[in-house]
Amino acid sequence: MKKILIGLLCLVSAGVMAAPKLDFGDRFAFAGLESAKLVPPTGSEILERKVPVRDMEHRPVKDAIYVYNSDAPGAITVEQLNAYVAQVYAAAKAASNDGKVYKEPAYGDTKLAGELTAPKVYEKAYGTLKCLIKHGDRWYSIHAGYGPDYGGSVWVKELPEKFYCWKIYVREYFIEE
Repeated sequence: MKKILIGLLCLVSAGVMAAPKLDFGDRFAFAGLESAKLVPPTGSEILERKVPVRDMEHRPVKDAIYVYNSDAPGAITVEQLNAYVAQVYAAAKAASNDGKVYKEPAYGDTKLAGELTAPKVYEKAYGTLKCLIKHGDRWYSIHAGYGPDYGGSVWVKELPEKFYCWKIYVREYFIEE
């Protein structure tokens, strides 16, 4: 019996050790963001879209990464989400020319909406940080968080009808200065 339990423990340990380490490369370097600081605390794989969001040759510059986590709600804790949002906020602040992070204006608005002095603290295990930074001579909108998404023909891999993932989306934003 002891040998069976030890064997099972070894299998479980090997499975945990073999879990893929997510690597975003330099996908968000165009906005001055250290991609390694945007990697979420959980997730099994980076999902690929049939039509990528990435557009590096035309304005606006943008890229997105989706990290599959689970097909069941409740796979992360509120503490994990809040820690991740704080991590992304710190990365945005470090990438910003002036060390400041700004609130994202209402859709289509080109005026700054004020400084975001701290990341939002969530009470449920889903939500998205939305903010702006200026890096170099361009403004960038950053959306990073956790929530549901839906399978279908947009994904390379077949996915459940509803699943939960981390989303990191960065795009150029036009602000009148």
